[in-house]
Amino acid sequence: MKLEQALDLLDLERKPEDPDIIEELIEEAVFPLREYFLRNPVVPVLYRSRLARIKQLQAAGESLGLSTSKSTPLTTSKDFSESDLAELLRAFEAALSQARLQVAQHLNPSALVASVEQMIAIQESFEHAFLRVTAHFASAESNILAADVVDTGKLLMLLQHEDPSSTELIEKERKRIEIIHERLRRQ
Repeated sequence: MKLEQALDLLDLERKPEDPDIIEELIEEAVFPLREYFLRNPVVPVLYRSRLARIKQLQAAGESLGLSTSKSTPLTTSKDFSESDLAELLRAFEAALSQARLQVAQHLNPSALVASVEQMIAIQESFEHAFLRVTAHFASAESNILAADVVDTGKLLMLLQHEDPSSTELIEKERKRIEIIHERLRRQ
């Protein structure tokens, strides 16, 4: 990234003499993005757009002289092989909670990139496993947005109580995932 672009991205007129100021500005810009990752369901396409912004901030810092380490993928990726829906939901909740803890610990762009990429990988792995485990369910007929993620904790509770409304949530989530996967296939 060119110096002028880095300055514009951080809304600076000139390069600060003190590298700590640059680091603080980047952390200040990263903070709302990190909060988004902590407070919102994982929708990979939405997360990736915000992840691109963090990568821009990382490049801006490097252009302004900050030494940053490149992100390294975390080794805790999850391959959901559970065959029972309740087991799958529990495993997913545990894996996503662990990844969110990693995200909460960082304002450093490179560390945050690795943690968010982990969250996306967990979500995508879960979606494939969810479609496999719920193959015997129909998909909802209504229009569903990609961001209308079903609360997996609520779904797990309904399943444990054998609540018939769990079927509606399963069908809704299947439809949402199918819509996302269809859009990806068309790209």
